[in-house]
Amino acid sequence: MIFLSPEGMVADHNEAGRKYIEDCQQFCTSQGMQPFEYVLTPRYKGTACLLQQLRCGNECDDDYDATINVDDDDNEDGVLLSVVLLFVRDGKLMNCKLLEPTREVADIYDLLDGITGNTIDVYIIVRRIPVAQGSNTFDAKKALMAEYVWKDAVCAEYEAKLQKERESSIHDVTLPGFTQLHVPASRLLCSVGGHLVLISALCWSIGLTAAHVMKMFSTMVACMAVLHYIGAQLGPGSMESIPFETAIKGMVMGGIKFKESFSQKKRQSSEKEDMEPCLKDVHDGEDVELVAEVQ
Repeated sequence: MIFLSPEGMVADHNEAGRKYIEDCQQFCTSQGMQPFEYVLTPRYKGTACLLQQLRCGNECDDDYDATINVDDDDNEDGVLLSVVLLFVRDGKLMNCKLLEPTREVADIYDLLDGITGNTIDVYIIVRRIPVAQGSNTFDAKKALMAEYVWKDAVCAEYEAKLQKERESSIHDVTLPGFTQLHVPASRLLCSVGGHLVLISALCWSIGLTAAHVMKMFSTMVACMAVLHYIGAQLGPGSMESIPFETAIKGMVMGGIKFKESFSQKKRQSSEKEDMEPCLKDVHDGEDVELVAEVQ
């Protein structure tokens, strides 16, 4: 199984994010399509290269057509699926329109915050990527762009449904037509416990005691929790826009915030120095006019 996220970027509410969204919308226009409002354009070239390597490995030449054979009869190449995730909190779609100020990127910090705060419901919509009848090739660009048209329409459709549900209900807002899946807490705890047993057995085999294991584990969790919290409070965007899922993420986000704050203060100081002579001239002029009126 290969999982791909062809969008390739998290567009936060900053200059880089807005520029990327505008570039994606301009690309849609250049392709004769309506600009996407909820999703970014897929990076189809990378996907095509990957499919090319899956088909022929290093034996591909420069003239190879970057398509993948699809045969429904023998299904040698597997099934191609397209997935849409809808993140809903307090009856509102978090991944709403890209340029909406209220849009939120649901990252691991937000999902874990739902344990003690407001729960985030995740709606998953899956469908098979359609392949034209009688065709034995898969064009990555054509197929992905078509899928993202569908994804954009799905997000718009369900945001409208959520809006309707909020207007007609004072209770919990849920989307109809979905099968609710409950996380089996007992099975999850057994899985976590099994992993801890395996880790403990490995540590015991190399001479580490349970006290050593618990100390290392507690220190690691404490460091990650504290630094991720600091990063979430100081960071200019979502956790997902910063690489790594460790304490490095919090430090990187803190460094970016410090850099942006320093640059902003420096820019404001420079603008203030440039404006001082102008303000002095304006104030002097206003004083003269005021005196003339009084006289």
